[in-house]
Amino acid sequence: MHYTLLLVLGLLFVVLLLVMLAKKVNVAYPIFLVLSGLGISFIPGIPKIGLDPDLIFLIFLPPLLYEAARYTSWRDFWKWRRAIGLLAFGWSSSRRSWSRISPNRSFRDSRWRSAFCSAGSFLHPTRSPQQRS
Repeated sequence: MHYTLLLVLGLLFVVLLLVMLAKKVNVAYPIFLVLSGLGISFIPGIPKIGLDPDLIFLIFLPPLLYEAARYTSWRDFWKWRRAIGLLAFGWSSSRRSWSRISPNRSFRDSRWRSAFCSAGSFLHPTRSPQQRS
């Protein structure tokens, strides 16, 4: 337990140093962090650290979304509202419709009921949000 905590704190310190180095080199820090993380992953002897996906959604995602929402230009948001709306609602609706229609069209002897079930089984998560808690 203590070894894992020390490893996580060490990696956070390395991230802090890499962000400072990225600002000094004048490179966007997300790109620099991704490339540095790729390089660090090839160092032999570093143990694997597993994170629960629910932990990522609970701890890391809200601050990122909050920062993005805080610095959103409302003028640009209003300017691109049609594209944003089409991508947010149109794309998801068309994907949902396609996932139900394509199995029925590709297998002529299937019925609509089996097309709905087969498409939903591989395009949607296996657990609902109610089952996770």
